[in-house]
Amino acid sequence: MPAYKIGKGKLDEFLAGIKKHYAVYAPARGPEGWRFAPVEGQVELDGYLLTRLSAKEFVTPIYETLIRFDGRTGEPARTENEKRLIFGIRPCDARAVRLFDSVFANESYVDPAYKARRSNTVSVVTACTEPAPTCFCTSTGGGPVDEFGADVMAYEAESDWVLKPVTDKGEEVLKDAGLTEVADDELKKAAAPAEKATAEMKPLWDITEAQVAVKDRFGDGLWKELADRCLGCGVCTFVCPSCSCFDVSDEGKRGRGRRYRFWDGCMFPIFTLHASGHNPRESQAPRYRQRVLHKFNYFPERNDALNLCVGCGRCVVDCPVNIDIREAVALALG
Repeated sequence: MPAYKIGKGKLDEFLAGIKKHYAVYAPARGPEGWRFAPVEGQVELDGYLLTRLSAKEFVTPIYETLIRFDGRTGEPARTENEKRLIFGIRPCDARAVRLFDSVFANESYVDPAYKARRSNTVSVVTACTEPAPTCFCTSTGGGPVDEFGADVMAYEAESDWVLKPVTDKGEEVLKDAGLTEVADDELKKAAAPAEKATAEMKPLWDITEAQVAVKDRFGDGLWKELADRCLGCGVCTFVCPSCSCFDVSDEGKRGRGRRYRFWDGCMFPIFTLHASGHNPRESQAPRYRQRVLHKFNYFPERNDALNLCVGCGRCVVDCPVNIDIREAVALALG
């Protein structure tokens, strides 16, 4: 599939054309930082690195109605069919969304609402040229030019955006947009700064060794040491692009209401609370251990060694007591 380019000054025109067929979203700066928002006019990415919340809310919304009920009857909520293009997703976030397929669209179970959103979403991933000090994607299987989860890879050149289709969905979006094809050497030149960033971003550990080490430390005091200052606020799970835990609840009045699904997190004290009152993770230490082992061992063991942590660093940035998941893995490795 050929790659294409578009002048930076024509990006808004290009996205306006895409809006004839897709709802288009891009990062926008707001009072609480960067957040994906509908494109209404000019897209301004100056200073953009990561959105506060990842793109996972496009495939697993924070709140989602499953069933509406009235008396003794219930009717499933309408499947969402909006076609969306998200411009400016970072490689770590695109990787995380792709990993959700193992949870919500695997061989034994397919969530129809999730599958519809995934199939209707086109991800245009912007390669990273200046990762933040808290980024560690090369330590978890990804990197600044990682294409896992991308439909289109976008490289920012001096005066152009160079767009490389990765999937058939990506090619379909680009082929009829009136863009100029680029030769391989021009694509390589555009990708060079991100490739350089990849080479300079040395992995913190061998990922296979890390996956074994965290499990080997399951029964010792490491987790209490790390979790002693944890508040159980759950912010790490909410900003994490690959956390998929949820709860389901009913709300209603006089026989009418809804059943809805919403984000939940393993760091909350009542996450594993049984109806009997027993809680198998009654303190913060086993909750934190669960978070780290799920990312670095349990999920990889079940999914062809794919690491669930994508190294975006959001949990490092947003933890109010400065708990760093990189420290946990490093200590487990000894």
